[in-house]
Amino acid sequence: MTENDKPCILVVDDTPANLDVLKDLLKEDYRVKVAISGLKCLKIAASEPKPDLILLDIMMPDMNGYEVCEHLKNNTETKSIPVIFVTAKSSIEDEINGLNIGAVDYITKPISPPILKARVKTHLQLHNNAILLEHLVDKQTEVLNSKINELEILSKMQQCELDSLSIEEANDHLLSFFSELFDIDKCAFIFPSSVQKVLHFESNAPEHSESEIERLSEYPGDKKRENCAELEYVISIYSEGEILAYLWYMPIEGTLFDKEKIDRYRHLCSKILKSAFIRREIEEGVDLDSSLKLDL
Repeated sequence: MTENDKPCILVVDDTPANLDVLKDLLKEDYRVKVAISGLKCLKIAASEPKPDLILLDIMMPDMNGYEVCEHLKNNTETKSIPVIFVTAKSSIEDEINGLNIGAVDYITKPISPPILKARVKTHLQLHNNAILLEHLVDKQTEVLNSKINELEILSKMQQCELDSLSIEEANDHLLSFFSELFDIDKCAFIFPSSVQKVLHFESNAPEHSESEIERLSEYPGDKKRENCAELEYVISIYSEGEILAYLWYMPIEGTLFDKEKIDRYRHLCSKILKSAFIRREIEEGVDLDSSLKLDL
């Protein structure tokens, strides 16, 4: 382990001799910083890199250890740093007071070097475990919130299927859903020409030839349209092997193409579009191209 990889211990005492004793005891295993006053301790604790643990005397002029600990625990930047009191105050009331203020341990002078080392090591391990657990909880919470969001969107999509939306409504709702589900900068539906001439629907996607759309729609990975500086994807929305539409989108820079997630929503998207197509047929008495005849 290099010097910079060692945990950092901040030792606080108004007596230089006590600082020297503790520093000599810990320097082999830790990086040791010292502070000769409470105010100096608060300044060091709030600066980067922060200490991993603080050994704090109680009887100091100007600001005693109890006051220093209270300041540390009331500051969001320093409240998570474990504090161990190292003091000559040995009454039960003093120890209870120190622990109630927020210290994780209380060691009385004269110190026992093996006991001090063991307690420092133990509380550093506990602190590191707490940080790891917090990160795991945050990660799991993020995953859970994402799943909840997906379920909410799935429910809305299922309701859209039941509502038999118009083409315009289906377009707006589906683009909104896909924008929420994926890291999308821009997106639009492109309909095959045989469908477009019946739907009379204006897409806000850039102009593409049908051959170019077909080339891009085969899970393009990092393929780009010719003369296009930005990455784009075209996803086929199909039913029973027939193309209903293409979802064109440009992802936010740095995001990955999630084929598995796309496939989870492709079928429901196609059902919503099928329902919208049939509504247009009924309302306007039009007939879509025979290759795209739709049966619910």
